[in-house]
Amino acid sequence: SLTRRPKLRLSQACPPPPRGPPPLASSRPCTMPGPGGPNMASGGAPAPAAAPDDDTLKEQVLVAAFPNESPEVHVASLDTQLGKLTLQEASVHGRGEVSMGPNRCIEMADVGTMDSEDGVVALLGHDGSILVQLHMENSEDQQLWASAIRALLSSRSGAGNSAAGPEGEEDEVCMLQARSQQLQNRIGILEGLGKRRDLHLQKMQKRVDGAMRMLAAVKDMCAQQRRVLDAQKVAIAELRDESGEPMEDGGEGGRPTAVERSTQAEPEEEAEEVASEDAGQGAEPDARDPVEAMAEEEIAAKTRQMLELLQQADDMQKALHALQSLQSEAEAPSAAQSAPAGTARAAPPVSASATLQAAAQATAPTATSATAPADGASEDSEEVDPEVVLQRLQQLQAEKQRYEGMVRDSQQEHEDLLKRLSDMRSLMASLGIPDDGQDDD
Repeated sequence: SLTRRPKLRLSQACPPPPRGPPPLASSRPCTMPGPGGPNMASGGAPAPAAAPDDDTLKEQVLVAAFPNESPEVHVASLDTQLGKLTLQEASVHGRGEVSMGPNRCIEMADVGTMDSEDGVVALLGHDGSILVQLHMENSEDQQLWASAIRALLSSRSGAGNSAAGPEGEEDEVCMLQARSQQLQNRIGILEGLGKRRDLHLQKMQKRVDGAMRMLAAVKDMCAQQRRVLDAQKVAIAELRDESGEPMEDGGEGGRPTAVERSTQAEPEEEAEEVASEDAGQGAEPDARDPVEAMAEEEIAAKTRQMLELLQQADDMQKALHALQSLQSEAEAPSAAQSAPAGTARAAPPVSASATLQAAAQATAPTATSATAPADGASEDSEEVDPEVVLQRLQQLQAEKQRYEGMVRDSQQEHEDLLKRLSDMRSLMASLGIPDDGQDDD
C-alpha cells in the first residue's frame, strides 16, 4: 500500500484564479486555482458534489501513484467521449511557480475494474494489476470520480457487448460445427479400426481352431502308435524269452508276463483315450470312433497272431534242442567206452523217435508247416524228416526278423510323430495359444 502524502496547499504560493474558464494544461508555468482544483472554492472550503460532466472532471489537482513509482502531484482530466484518463505531472518551484511535466494517458478499454475506498480510487487492469491510484482530497471528490469512471466503464462494456454479440455467437456456432465435424471424423476412424481388428481376430480364431484340430489328430495318432508299440514290445519280449536271449530288465523273475503287461497297459490306454478325446473336442467324434475301432481290431488280430507264432517258435525251439543233442550223440566216439554195444545202438533210435515225434507235434498246428511223411500218413512219427523241422525253424527266424523290422519302422514313425507334435507345440507357442493338455512322452 502506498502512503498518502499530506494535502497540498497551492493557494499559499499562487495568486487567486482569474475569472472565466480555467486555463488548459500546458508545459509552461501557470497559476493553479484553489487547493482542490476547479471544483473547490477560493477560500479552501469544499464545494458541494455535482453531477459528473466535462467541466467538473477536467483540471483536477490530485496525487497519483503509478506502479513502482513514488506518488506525485498530477492534473487529472477525464475525457468521456474518447474514453481516456489524462494525468499531467505538476511541480512547484521555489518562487511559487508551477510547471507542467509530461502527460500520461490511460485508456478506459485497458481498465477492467475500479476500486474506491479510503479516499483512493484505484484503476485495475483486466489481469488484476494496478494501473494507477488516485488520492482524493475529500469523500465528495472520491464519489464524483468513482461514479464517473464507473459509468464510463459500464457504458463502454455495454456498447462492446452489443456490438460483438452477433459476431461472437456466429463465431461460437462455427467453432461448435468444426468441433462436431472433427469428432465425427474421429468416430469414423475408430469404427474402421474396430472393424479391422474384428476381422483380424476372426482370422486368428480360425487359425487357432485349425491348429487345435490338427493337434487333436496328432494326439490320436500318437495314442494309436503308442498302443501298437506296446503290443510290439510285448511280442519282442516273448520272442527274446523264447530264444533264450538275456532280458534288459534283469531276468525273468522281475519281468511281468504278457498278460500282466497288457492288463497294466489297459488303464494307461484308457487314460490316453480320454485325454485325446478331451483335447480333440473341436474335431468330429463320429468320424474318429470307426477308425479307432478298426485300429483296435487290427492290433488285437496282430497280437493273437504273434502269440500263436511265439507258441510255435517255443515248440520248434525245443525240437531244435533235441535234434542238436542227437547230433552230438551221433558224433560222439563209439558207445563201447561208456556202455555195451547193444545198449548204445538201441538208445539213439528211441531218443530220435521221441525227438521227431515232438517236432511233428510242434509243426502240426499250422497248415503251412504240416508236411506229410515220405511213405504216407499211415506211417509212424519216427519217419518224420528232420529237414522239415529245420526248415520250419528257419521260417520262424525269418518271421522274427521281419517283425523286428516292423518294430523298428514303428519306432521311427513314432519318433517322426513326436517331432511333428513338438513342431505343432512350438507353432502354438508362437501364436500365443496355451497347451494345457500336453501328454508325457
